[in-house]
Amino acid sequence: MNCLEIEFFSNHEPLPKQVNLQPLYYDKIQKLVDIYTKHSLVSFSIVCNKSIKLDRVNKHVFLKAIDCNQYAKVTINNNDIRLVTCVELPLFLLSYFLFGRVSIASSFYNESNNINHFAHQLNLLDSLFYVNHYSFVDNGSIDSTRQHLQSWANKESRIKLTCVPHPSSYNNGFHTAIKYSNLSSPKHIIVTHSDCQYNMYMSLKAWLYQIFLEDSFWLSLDSKLGEEYLVFSKRLNRSYMENILTTANNTIASLLLFNKKYIDFNASPKIIPASCNIGNNCQKGMYTFDLCLSYYTTSISKYNNIRDILCITYPRLSGQSSWSHSLYSYACIIISYLGSIISLFIAKP
Repeated sequence: MNCLEIEFFSNHEPLPKQVNLQPLYYDKIQKLVDIYTKHSLVSFSIVCNKSIKLDRVNKHVFLKAIDCNQYAKVTINNNDIRLVTCVELPLFLLSYFLFGRVSIASSFYNESNNINHFAHQLNLLDSLFYVNHYSFVDNGSIDSTRQHLQSWANKESRIKLTCVPHPSSYNNGFHTAIKYSNLSSPKHIIVTHSDCQYNMYMSLKAWLYQIFLEDSFWLSLDSKLGEEYLVFSKRLNRSYMENILTTANNTIASLLLFNKKYIDFNASPKIIPASCNIGNNCQKGMYTFDLCLSYYTTSISKYNNIRDILCITYPRLSGQSSWSHSLYSYACIIISYLGSIISLFIAKP
């Protein structure tokens, strides 16, 4: 049996004596706890003052902790500890309920100046997801990306770093990253770009909070435990030309491949079930990985979709993407996507 234990603590002052009750947090968290204990999948307890163990969530203690924004020490499987603010604790428990252990997969090409910012965002994700593995690929970089990643891996034991020789391709980088994500036996994989063009932490936090507030989500909650989920993103704040070309590609793909469901298939992050065996289906071509991944995962009927993650995009902090080399390269990528959409449609069973 897994063990999920929570301890509230304060570094400076005791929990307040008077609080404003927030039944929204408590009632929904209690539902999650009841499902866990009913199926004997997780034993849930709270430790108060390092001495008193409670079998159920204590409403009085929980609401005090929420109200003063204290920290919770979350212990999973007896030894894996996360420090989470009590405001984020409901979101952490919700993501653990939906996705279980997650691995984060990303590919890097000449991102040496973005890696520190990327690392900061991933550190923040520990308060939202139970991340137990990072699968990173240096995808044939010709700058100091490999050295920066190796330095990070020396400090962070969860990182599995794979180096692909130059020249490589976008497809090869992400295919390799997902392949090695399964080493830690996660339930789901978060696939993300490494160029820091959106705030991953804020986007995922806002998205989890939206789910938490949806009353419809909490209906038939019992049936949701153990399900596998597929989540896409939608990019906002893009240029006029980017919106036109991307919308055209996405619309054609939705009609031919996605049963008229609009998917921004090149957006990240994506959350995919670890059981999804993409095999060699996503290795062909230069820029079609995201399209192929979206197509093959949506074709698996047992996966459940959740609302899109909305991501406000920003200009790159450093470096150039394949989209920005020139108008010619931009047009070539658009054409390659259209060709891939048509090829996948023709090959549909």
